[in-house]
Amino acid sequence: MSAWDNERVLASLDRIALALTTPIAVLALLRIAPGLSGHPFDALEAYSGWALASAWVALGYAITRRRPALAMLAAPGALVHAGLIAQLVVAPSARADDDGLVLRVATANLYAGNPRPDALASELAALDVDVLALEELTPRWREVLGEHGVLARFPHRVIDDRDDCFGIALLSRVPMDATIEDLAGVPMIDARLTTSAGPLRVLAVHTIPPLGPDAADWNAQIALLARLASSSREPTIVTGDLNASPFGRGYRALIDAGLRGAHESAGRGLATTWPNGARLLPPMRLDHVLVSRGIGVREVREGRGEGSDHRPVIATLTVR
Repeated sequence: MSAWDNERVLASLDRIALALTTPIAVLALLRIAPGLSGHPFDALEAYSGWALASAWVALGYAITRRRPALAMLAAPGALVHAGLIAQLVVAPSARADDDGLVLRVATANLYAGNPRPDALASELAALDVDVLALEELTPRWREVLGEHGVLARFPHRVIDDRDDCFGIALLSRVPMDATIEDLAGVPMIDARLTTSAGPLRVLAVHTIPPLGPDAADWNAQIALLARLASSSREPTIVTGDLNASPFGRGYRALIDAGLRGAHESAGRGLATTWPNGARLLPPMRLDHVLVSRGIGVREVREGRGEGSDHRPVIATLTVR
């Protein structure tokens, strides 16, 4: 290839890089613009951690090629991406108290159409947890969990099994008073646990996805959860499938309400739970254990979640 042909190829690459970087720059500016919410922006934000990562590739290319205009276009995306990652890896921790009450909490989206319910039920039966929140609990799932002895392990139970994707349950070894409340169109369990460390509030949740016309309802659900958490007098745990990516503003609204992610507190802010191999989509964390002041985090991990498009989350907490 002649020098002339080589320059033509590089010039073409420059144009391609410019074309690909422009929408990333627009996304970065939208990501920091105030007041944006609703479809399709909530869904875009969920993937912003992945999309904005490409800005680093563009920035590296621009520096190598000495293209200052391209570098200036890529820089906002790289900076916004760095800020998003920093929020997850250097977040203030909810430190565990060695003298506090140890409480093990798990949440699992069962997937209403799970083709292998027995495998996931066996996994849940083997968990050594004090509190278990379940989402997408259908009547058939209730039967399977009963057959595997999961329900019998928790003497305190609130169960709302449904034929749609919003059946929910909260199972506890700890005495609790619980009610099923309306979370802007879907059921939510609001429970007060009686522990040796004092009363503890648990909100078990499965929000709708922020897609299409449902995005406004999802924002309303997140806003209601934030208000409940910020006004709660007891130490509070919010857990379940929130359909909220840590890169999105909905998740940040919950953090701003005084909650802390168990994953971030345990130094695992980049962990993911969905789509668990069910779809060819970039993975993200939609399932959460969020804690308020007075609750520390010792560790958090993800389960297998066989047959479900979500992996369970298991957190070891301390209450003081």
